Amino acid sequence: MASRIRPPLFEVIRPRQQVKGLHLRPYSYLESRAGHTGLHLINLPPVAYIFHDGDPSGGSHDSGRDGMKLELRLYRYNHNDHGQKLDLKWRV
Repeated sequence: MASRIRPPLFEVIRPRQQVKGLHLRPYSYLESRAGHTGLHLINLPPVAYIFHDGDPSGGSHDSGRDGMKLELRLYRYNHNDHGQKLDLKWRV
């Protein structure tokens, strides 16, 4: 997934430990890949603007000192991804 990130941006944020994650577009399914750097590359749906007909919209998160809990609370409850959860731990 790192190939979607422009290399100059990734080179700037990767060594900065205060950066814990990066939100990617377009949404395909809920996921996070931390890789060897521990930087989470998070794939979430849009909250307001739908880019393509049929794409989901919504989401919920609770972040804290040690990580973030993500749960997809989609506006279309019959979507297959509704209710999926991720528990992310921050890199230190």
